[in-house]
Amino acid sequence: MPAQPGPWLQIVGVAQEFALKEGKTTEDAYVYQPGAPGGRIASQLLVRMKGDAQPWSQTVRTAAAAVSPAVRVYDLETFDAVYREDERANRMLAQGLSVVGAVGLLLSTAGVYALMSFTLARRTREIGIRTALGAARVSAPTEQGAIRLWSRFCGNGCP
Repeated sequence: MPAQPGPWLQIVGVAQEFALKEGKTTEDAYVYQPGAPGGRIASQLLVRMKGDAQPWSQTVRTAAAAVSPAVRVYDLETFDAVYREDERANRMLAQGLSVVGAVGLLLSTAGVYALMSFTLARRTREIGIRTALGAARVSAPTEQGAIRLWSRFCGNGCP
């Protein structure tokens, strides 16, 4: 069954092509549609000016009202202020992820320590017997620890 045609649109202008990603194809084309009057569409309008934005606020509001009376200009900020706010949000996200990573690293370190302590505690009797038979006091635990670490890193298939 053929697809139903969509509503007809009136073309009021053509914008220059731009690419948001490398290797743009015709599948990546955009159609700009106006927002419905009275609709709640949040957008940002960038205006190039010299100096502070506040002295120009009435001029920008008047120009926006001349285009469409439904357009409301609520907040004028410099590009640097918008950039700083965006950068602050990204920094907070990075810091949060760093804290989660640090907690994960701490927990994994505690887990490895607990595993090695448990393994050594189970072999305390064996180490005592080996020491009693003449093994050096330091070599028995060290040798057992080295064997355990080697098997943990390589798996049971290591020679």
